[in-house]
Amino acid sequence: MKNYKSLLIAAVLVLTAGFTANAQIRLGAGVMSGLPMAGDFGDVYGFGIGAGVSGEYMVTDNIGAGLQVGFMSFSANEDFDGLDPLTMIPVHAFGNYHFMPDEEFNFYAGLGLGMNMVSQTVLTFDIGNPLDPSDDKIEEETQTNSGFAIVPRVGVNYMFSDELGLDFNIGYSILNITPDGADESVDFSYIPINLGIVYVLD
Repeated sequence: MKNYKSLLIAAVLVLTAGFTANAQIRLGAGVMSGLPMAGDFGDVYGFGIGAGVSGEYMVTDNIGAGLQVGFMSFSANEDFDGLDPLTMIPVHAFGNYHFMPDEEFNFYAGLGLGMNMVSQTVLTFDIGNPLDPSDDKIEEETQTNSGFAIVPRVGVNYMFSDELGLDFNIGYSILNITPDGADESVDFSYIPINLGIVYVLD
């Protein structure tokens, strides 16, 4: 929780400094999605969908820094029918390099760093009488854990006007989390694919 508070405080300071300096701010909102990779995450859950918002302060014409916050829900695969969806809240600070900031098509590459909070349903087994399997109990428990994520990405803006445009980006989220009570970490890496709008404030 302390990590989330530190990120939010840093974001407020960055955005406040941007408005104070009357520099360009790029505000974004749109659909967030994620494709789980192979491993425990990809074996149990399918495509995730959600939404997110972002704010980017242009330090120079080409370099921007900002914060992105989102929410995604990943439904269980058919083999795990009945299992509740996994939910994920990414809170990432990021930096982008914009190759053509004043053009209609503006390609960029960037890197995000931050925390992902993951809530999922896990099954717990309580073995009763070893000679009587019907005495065993299987219970569901919701666990919420967080882990540090590294997200390299590439994207493009298509500007309808000087202020409004479309934003599309794709990346690779490297995310490992050690669940409560586990001895080893679980790979929650996924491919984020995001589409939204961007509004530029000068």
